[in-house]
Amino acid sequence: MLLPADAVIALRCPVCGRVELKSLSLFAFARGRAVELICACGTTIFRLETRDRKQFLARAHCMACEEWHVFECRRRDIWSTEVKELVCEDMGLEIGMVGPYSSVKARLRSQEKSLAEMARDLGFSAYFENADIMCAVLEYLYEMADNGRLTCRCGNRDVEVEIFPGYIQLRCAECGAGGVVAAKDNDDLLRVEQVWGMRLTSRGVHMERRQAGPRDGRRSKK
Repeated sequence: MLLPADAVIALRCPVCGRVELKSLSLFAFARGRAVELICACGTTIFRLETRDRKQFLARAHCMACEEWHVFECRRRDIWSTEVKELVCEDMGLEIGMVGPYSSVKARLRSQEKSLAEMARDLGFSAYFENADIMCAVLEYLYEMADNGRLTCRCGNRDVEVEIFPGYIQLRCAECGAGGVVAAKDNDDLLRVEQVWGMRLTSRGVHMERRQAGPRDGRRSKK
């Protein structure tokens, strides 16, 4: 079986909480070099090294216990067709994942949506200014992304999403363009309902309006 030559690591920074991704290529380990993942805040959160490109040693800075964990991996564990979870043994929590790019991104998107819904369902609504509005706006954004209508001016469709109490931060992983989408009241939801697609620019998020108003069968939540 031919294994893919590229994979991606996704890990949440224990300092700022941001999820960072980095491509892992088998060809990046020439002459014994190690691969590191450094968060935008400047914190080193992951290091992968090998001597023979068969056995690998991964070190991950854990967001759960704030310690460094060491994982011994084989090449097929990283460059595989499936996603491998990195788990904190002390807390029993998933702290990151590695695998094919599309699969990792899909898992991250699902986790982001689940996080907002979990906060609402478990009564943690104090975190969001309006949990129902936040979940509804996120649902629209995920739908746009799935249908190729959430893009960047540079042509990239890999849009990173960060959730805050009253807004959602969108950022292009390639050029850094992005902006925020408000998600705290009914007016914010109505504004998104009228949008067909979004494009990230250096000045923020450009919204392309729908021609026929809000989507049929959907109502705003108060």
